[in-house]
Amino acid sequence: MRVKYYRLFKISDEKTNSVIGFIPELFRIYRFNSKDADILPDYINDGDSNENFLSKSYMSNIVKGKLIVTNKCNLSCAYCYSDCGPRKTSVMSEKIAYAAIDYLIQRAKKLNVRKVYLSFFGGEPTQAWQLIQNVTTYFNKCIANAKLQRHIGINTNGVFTLEQARWLAENLDSITISLDGFKTIHDIHRSGSFDQTFNTAQILYKEQPQKLAIRSTVSNISVDSLPKIAEFFGNNFPHCVQMYEPLSPIGRGQNCTVLKPPDPTLFFTKFLEVVRIAAKYDTIVHTSVLQFKSMTDGAFCGANGRNFIVVYDGRVISCHRMDEEIDPIDSFFHYGFFNEKTNKFVFNYRKKKGLEKKLNAENISDCRNCFAYYFCRGDCPANKSALFPKTFWKEPSDKCEAIREFVKATLKYLLNYGSQGLLRQS
Repeated sequence: MRVKYYRLFKISDEKTNSVIGFIPELFRIYRFNSKDADILPDYINDGDSNENFLSKSYMSNIVKGKLIVTNKCNLSCAYCYSDCGPRKTSVMSEKIAYAAIDYLIQRAKKLNVRKVYLSFFGGEPTQAWQLIQNVTTYFNKCIANAKLQRHIGINTNGVFTLEQARWLAENLDSITISLDGFKTIHDIHRSGSFDQTFNTAQILYKEQPQKLAIRSTVSNISVDSLPKIAEFFGNNFPHCVQMYEPLSPIGRGQNCTVLKPPDPTLFFTKFLEVVRIAAKYDTIVHTSVLQFKSMTDGAFCGANGRNFIVVYDGRVISCHRMDEEIDPIDSFFHYGFFNEKTNKFVFNYRKKKGLEKKLNAENISDCRNCFAYYFCRGDCPANKSALFPKTFWKEPSDKCEAIREFVKATLKYLLNYGSQGLLRQS
């Protein structure tokens, strides 16, 4: 039997005069004194220890699809990645939406997968309200006929009626609502919508608390307040997942003068403060460069061709932030389209394979020997495309050093406090 060897990173912790031992592919973390660390090998085999700090069972056997049902939005948020707003009018046809569901069901059968995920995105997806209702009904019917399991989710700004909130709570499985903090911050970020968004979140929490998650964009004006924001969310929505992402200079956010991305070191420092606060409320927090899942490839996300995202006009893309196809960068992520005559999707498999090949952190020389690589996977390609439009796929993150220090601090947190606040307890 061939023995497999895994890289052991030895990370100096100057404050405690010790060394953190980290085996990323096994998710094992240790602390050694500096003297013992000197004699440790650079690689170990999987028989050297049976202590697993984190489970490797985060990857599920599922099929996923996302529908960007409209570019219309009832807000005009200052940092919108896609420049959506009230003046936009495009709405996906039922024909395209149903064909997408048919494709997902067929793929699930072909792969012998038992569960199919569908999510609604926009713009503001509830602006295509009748379509969402009809698609949900069709999806349920197809799932039942195929004897599969389903999960339906939505990403929403929460600006809709009480009746709509109750329908979503009853008919969907997960609802991620964009809430950027308390009123003074949220209203600057998101078109003065705090009162209605917060009221909607409270209704959803009262109806189905286990279905609600909070997603916050963090800017230069909100980053200092992250611990207070987390406390605010914990008090009002205990147990609900909190997701924090730095503002991205994409779309409207690229030209926004009021808001800017936060300092990355400050963001990561405040995020770890948030973890301790979230633990008090039996809540977990998430940010995209801290990925706790098995390393199936070197991709940051499904933008490498795994994602099946259908835009309102029938285009198939791998990154929802690249839905406008305004410039060549957007088209880089476009690998298929809906054929009206055949009622089927047509894929450019060569382009899809190219996405898989290019959007891999192993192409980034700075990543190959970095212990943080297994968490950040080279960082978000869409974010990097705004900075390096011609070479983003092979460029390291502009936040590289800050991410390394953040991952190091997170490993120390896990050693000192366990995974509470970062992972659900089993």
